[in-house]
Parts: sequence; C-alpha cells; structure tokens
Amino acid sequence: MADVLVPDMGSDDPVDIAEILVKEGDSVQEEDSLAVIESAKASLEVPSPAAGKIVKIHASVGQSLKTGDVLMTIESSDSGSSETTEVTDNQANGIDSVMEKGTEERHDAPESASTGDVDVLANADQTFNIPDIGGDAADVIELSLKPGDQVKKDDTLIVLESAKATVEVPAEADGVLVKYEVNVGDSVSEGKPFVVISVAGAKSAPAEKPAQQEAPKQASAPAAAPQQASAPAQTAAPAAPLNTNSLDVNLSSDVHAGPAVRRLANKLGVNLGLVSATGPRGRILKEDVHAFVKSELSKPKATGAAGGTGLPALPEMDFSQHGEVEEVSLTKIQQMSAQNLHRAWVNIPHVTQFDEADITDLENFRKSLGEEFKKQGVKITMLAFMIKASVHALKAFPK
Repeated sequence: MADVLVPDMGSDDPVDIAEILVKEGDSVQEEDSLAVIESAKASLEVPSPAAGKIVKIHASVGQSLKTGDVLMTIESSDSGSSETTEVTDNQANGIDSVMEKGTEERHDAPESASTGDVDVLANADQTFNIPDIGGDAADVIELSLKPGDQVKKDDTLIVLESAKATVEVPAEADGVLVKYEVNVGDSVSEGKPFVVISVAGAKSAPAEKPAQQEAPKQASAPAAAPQQASAPAQTAAPAAPLNTNSLDVNLSSDVHAGPAVRRLANKLGVNLGLVSATGPRGRILKEDVHAFVKSELSKPKATGAAGGTGLPALPEMDFSQHGEVEEVSLTKIQQMSAQNLHRAWVNIPHVTQFDEADITDLENFRKSLGEEFKKQGVKITMLAFMIKASVHALKAFPK
C-alpha cells in the first residue's frame, strides 16, 4: 500500500481539494493525475507515485488540507509493501514556493548591481524574467493586465500552465506596466523575459567615489535639458496601444479550470467561457464539459429555415430566363438589412397608413392633358403620376 500525501505548495496555508479525478477501484498508472488542489496562487494536479489500484479516497472536494495530509491510498501493482510514499516537490512540478523563489532571485540582481557605479533609478523601466516553475517549459494562458495599468506588488501578471499545474506569476514591485514580452500561447521557461514595468520608488544611486563621479556629472549637465524634455514622452509611454493578446480576446482564459479540464476542452473544441461551472468556487469540472457537449449535441439541428423566419428556404431560381441579369455584390450591412427586413415582413403583422395630401393643382394638370392623350387612345390617371414619383424616389435612393 502507498499513501498519496498533499505536496508542499510553498506555503503553510491550507490548500483546498478542487477536484478528485479518480474513484475507488480505478486502476492508475504512474504519473496519472489523481486530484487537483489549489492554494491562493496556484492550481496543481497531484500525480500518482506508482501504478496500481485506488483502494481508498480519504478526502472530498472542497475539503481543506495541509501539507502531508493523506489524500488517498493506492495498492501498488508491482509490490505489496506498506511503506508510505510522499509526492515529492519534483513530482509536483516544482510548484513549491514558485512565487517566493522568483522574488528572491529578482531582488538578488539589484543588490549586486548596487555595489557598482550604476544603480536602478526611480521610475526606471525594468524587465522581469520567468521565475523557477519547476519544469522545462510552460504555456502562457493568460495576460492578466494590459499596458498602462498600475501594478502593485504581488498582483498577478500572467498565468502559466504546465503539464501538471497552473501558476500565477506575481509582480515583484509597484509601478506601471509598460509592455509584455510574451503573448498568450507562447511557451516559456525559467529566465525568459516576460514583462517590462516602470518601477516606482526604486533605490537611488549610492554616494560613493565622489572624485571619480564629479567629472561625469559635470559633463552630463548639458544633457539634462534633453532628458527633461523627454520626460513627457516617458510619461505618455503607458498610453501605448492595448495588447490585443490580453485577456479580452481569449474567452476561455477568464474561467476557473484546471489543466486537465482545459486539455479536455481543447480536445473537444469547447469554449470554456460558455460552460456552466458546478465545482467549488465556480470551478469547471470535466463533468461540466461533458454535460455541455451532450446538451449541444441534443439540440435540434437547423432545418433549412430561411433567415430565421421559420419558413422553408426559397428554391433557387434562374432569373436569366426573364432577360439579362447583372449580379452586384452587397455590403455586409446591406446583407444584414435584407435578412432583417424580410424576417420582419414575414413575422410581424403590418398595417396600412393613410395620409391626406392636397392634389388640386396636380388634378387640374392631369385633366388638361386629357384631350391631348385622348387623341392617342390613352387615358391619363393618377396612377401614372404616382409611378413617376416612385421612379424619381428610387433613382435618388437606389439602395
């Protein structure tokens, strides 16, 4: 027997059981995902430490556990030993203290730089790299902000997804987001630059080596004016065009779902933004995806109704039998207008409106033409004038 324990998520805070992916009696292979656990900053799939059979599940969805608590018991297929096997940090894709490690590494560089002649100035643009994510690579599934947004320390900048975990990468300093160096869908690894932030309130340069720095300071005095002149341009930099790869272009990125559920949705071609969640805290489960697919397949298919009118589509007609035909392409607005007007004509009850007009002069003119056209065997009626008026109106407004 082997017990599967809650792995170290880099914090002493309890983690929640978001999803249990197996049932008692199921056969599993080594590294198969058994459950999904969540902390405040990461979602992790717990893998099976060995191949075997699920004997007992000790936790339930929504339950809060701590590191080392027993999740389930597996009867190993290759040995009957009763030793307890703990899921190691490497099996957990190195999620342990991803955020803390990244922060420590980021702060090491400025300290070493401060011992030299140059240090980070206030409001300077700084490029931040991907922290240790415990694996070879991960995919960018969400850009949580957009250029020009104010950033506070520990705000989520991007969301990464590896084969076993979803990780939110936090900001390490306050400032303004200048630009992203990655896009949604990119594959990234530790050390890759991913964001540029104009950091506010950074440390100023140390007052060391005054004799050596005196001459450079004097020489840089003439350049002070150009730097001041460029200040408005730097201030206006955050107003750059929005990143079209940010959150609003990907409907599935703003949902609460684990890596396994996202892989299933991608395989089935399901937009997770349309799936109703039944899991704890609005989490989408595999069952939700299957239920969505089932409901979509059970919907009656379109029966060829014409433009949503509920009537059969009109048969194709050969208008050339009545004379020469000229085909003219319509704009999108004209196509939509034609469909909507036809639907309204078919479905909406219509009434006739009567307007009164003084046609005394027109009637006198019509009568004056009567004798002239009578000789030609033609009788002039009011219909002729109405048709002529319609022709002028159609010429003035052909579309």
